[in-house]
Amino acid sequence: MECRFKFASINQSGKLTSVEVLTDQVILIEAAYGQFTDSYSVTVKNTLGNATVYNSTSSALNRRAIPVTFNENAVIRSLSIYHNGGEGSVLMAVYDDISGYPGSRLGVTSSTTVNVNEGWQTIELVSPLSVSSGQTVWLAFVFENNIGIKYQTATSGRASSIQTWADGMPDEFGASGLANYTYSLYCNYSIDVTSDYSNGNTTIYSTTSTAPNRRAIPVTFNENGEINSISVYHNGVQETCYWGFILTWRGNLQRDWEMTSSVTAMLLKVGRRLPSR
Repeated sequence: MECRFKFASINQSGKLTSVEVLTDQVILIEAAYGQFTDSYSVTVKNTLGNATVYNSTSSALNRRAIPVTFNENAVIRSLSIYHNGGEGSVLMAVYDDISGYPGSRLGVTSSTTVNVNEGWQTIELVSPLSVSSGQTVWLAFVFENNIGIKYQTATSGRASSIQTWADGMPDEFGASGLANYTYSLYCNYSIDVTSDYSNGNTTIYSTTSTAPNRRAIPVTFNENGEINSISVYHNGVQETCYWGFILTWRGNLQRDWEMTSSVTAMLLKVGRRLPSR
């Protein structure tokens, strides 16, 4: 579904959740003279793991984990698992990798009530977890009751502890056995912002426009990224000109934004941040 949003006007405070930006998505940004001083933020979301709902169901109550390896710097925000629904609680965590086994705990969720209905359940980590490109981590889970977890055979293997709900998610995963299975389980992460990139027109053109109309240029992203700021080149003015933005996007609302100070604007360039290459 396509969404079109106009931010609040000057002197009007408030909050709005920002939007997910994906590869090949077009964002339209409009700048204008007028009563606009609000800003926006965009959080890019990605997943890593198994987003497929497998056909087989596991009834084991052991603490288990599957490995995932990142190909870019990232920040893990939450974990998602598909189950049959039921009662009780679930606890999830992220462990580092030690010689092909889960080792020390890096991040953990709070104990969370299991959804009654079958489907995906997503649980936020207590604190976001930064990981590096090439790093392998283990996504772990343990349920209080047997509610049925979707799985299939796989060569990557899963780790299973003899410990169950009463042992929770300890600092060290502990002894575990590997077997060729995997689960409908993945992590949700955002790109770790380490370098500045731009998308738009960085050239200073020779022709000057003096029209006060609201104007806009489109930019298309060819990779996932986080929009951090907008830059514009102008000849300077003696009074403050307020500007605002209208975004056209596809995606879900995610994070909060706050109103910021006014700026002067005439032409547009979109600034963004992406991982180091």
